[in-house]
Amino acid sequence: AGLRALLPPVTRPDPSSNVYIYGIPPTCTEHNLLECFAPYGAIYSVKVGRDKATGVSKRYGFVHYMRPEDANAAIAALTGYPLQSPWHYSLHTPKQRGA
Repeated sequence: AGLRALLPPVTRPDPSSNVYIYGIPPTCTEHNLLECFAPYGAIYSVKVGRDKATGVSKRYGFVHYMRPEDANAAIAALTGYPLQSPWHYSLHTPKQRGA
């Protein structure tokens, strides 16, 4: 138990609340995605896909909301929203293991 018993339980978000964003500008950071997506609900995590060797953006990212309703609201509000180039949004559903 120890210290872990003193910490509040971590609620895992619904897997269907992970928004996959592709076509983002190469200069886009996690902070940029957070600023853009935060108005639509509580965010669990934000990640920009990067090349492991170079750290250069692969021009896609994920914003994982706590609730699917928030993910859908963000998609509805931001689809086609231009920054430096049009972004594209879709719900990312995790692959089934063994499929």
